[in-house]
Amino acid sequence: MKRKSIWLVIALTVVGVCFLLMPIGHADRLAKTNDVGDPALLGNGHPLGKLPAVLSATKPRPQIEEKLVPISAPAVAFAVSDPVRDLPSAKAEVTDGSQTIEREGHEKNELNALEIKSEKASAKKAVSIDGALQGTKPIETETPSVPSLTFDGLADTDNVALIGGLVAPSDENLDVGPNDVVQTVNDGFRVWDKNGNPRIGPKLISSLFTKLGGVCATTDRGDPIVLYDRMADRWFITQFGFTNSQAPPFHQCVAVSKNGDPTGVYFTYDFITPGANFPDYGKFGVWPDGYYMTVNQFLEPGDHFNGVGMYALDRKKMLVGDPTAAFIYFDLNITVHPEGFNSTVPSDQDGLEAPPAGAPNVFAYLLSDEFEDPGFNTDSLRLFNFHADFVTPANSTFIERPESPVPVAAYDPRNPPGRSEVKEPECNTATGAAWKRWSRVRPSMLAG
Repeated sequence: MKRKSIWLVIALTVVGVCFLLMPIGHADRLAKTNDVGDPALLGNGHPLGKLPAVLSATKPRPQIEEKLVPISAPAVAFAVSDPVRDLPSAKAEVTDGSQTIEREGHEKNELNALEIKSEKASAKKAVSIDGALQGTKPIETETPSVPSLTFDGLADTDNVALIGGLVAPSDENLDVGPNDVVQTVNDGFRVWDKNGNPRIGPKLISSLFTKLGGVCATTDRGDPIVLYDRMADRWFITQFGFTNSQAPPFHQCVAVSKNGDPTGVYFTYDFITPGANFPDYGKFGVWPDGYYMTVNQFLEPGDHFNGVGMYALDRKKMLVGDPTAAFIYFDLNITVHPEGFNSTVPSDQDGLEAPPAGAPNVFAYLLSDEFEDPGFNTDSLRLFNFHADFVTPANSTFIERPESPVPVAAYDPRNPPGRSEVKEPECNTATGAAWKRWSRVRPSMLAG
């Protein structure tokens, strides 16, 4: 009986010791597991105190989304334009200062040429790599295919009749509809049919906003964009406006055609962008619920780079000429995103198939290992969903997609500074390389 009692005491003592040791073992296991529940990470030799640095070096982490508060404001002015075909094709030279006359050799919108980010010291010794370079010729012949149609677009000399001077750079772009080709440049626009025959003479972009009045009607500051909205068979033309580039207000002047005829009537809007951030180098995309816009922001006065502004304009209201059309804006400034967002682009519906109902617009931002800080120094694309709620703007969101950043083939974005770094063949002039971003994202990139 005593022997049994002794063994019972020993057994109870062992059980008691095990209970006492269990919390210690649990705490020890927690110490070996990181705060995202991945024990393998620390198993690779990374101490717990360095966990944030390890995660940062592995993949850029989305910033705290609650810091991104949507801001909404309606257009400050609205008007219906005269038919474009009836607008004057030339403007007398103005000497009272309300219209800036650009002379030959004068740089227009110098902010576009600023080096927003500098090459990192570690990249100076790096070898330039093009991971997408093909080792063999994709086609057997050296003879390029012949275009089905070519014709001359707007020339810089057209600005002589429009404003009495020349403009540099042209910032030209165009879009094509079922029957027409529309081109915009600093500081004019023109329409051709698809056989290359002019439908109108060159027009000053500000003349489109004459009925609107104000800055949009009296200045041509440049960075124009034209888009064809194939879902609605409409044309979209815009440029920014300001009286003083170093002080707000800053304007985005937007015109949407009343129908599919680009030489007809337009609904015109004047939107004032928030705060003292100058909205430079705007890029636009057409989406079912909105016209989306990105701008590089420069805090004024002083031209201090301050990230990117993301905008959605109320497309549904603008298509019917509703004066209450508003924008929704997210400010991805340097304080919220210290890594320095710049030159981001929205997606644009160009194909025959419309995006799925309710799909957010996808914004893309290109990263490189030569220019980005640690944690973001990879050759990849960061992708964000912009959901715009024009009924309740406060419900709008701008959130990084789960698969972001998406790796891309290794590339090297370094190029000499300035606007004349690219030599042109068979002439003695040079042009600038706007490598920082393409015009807009094609939705086909986002399949799956």
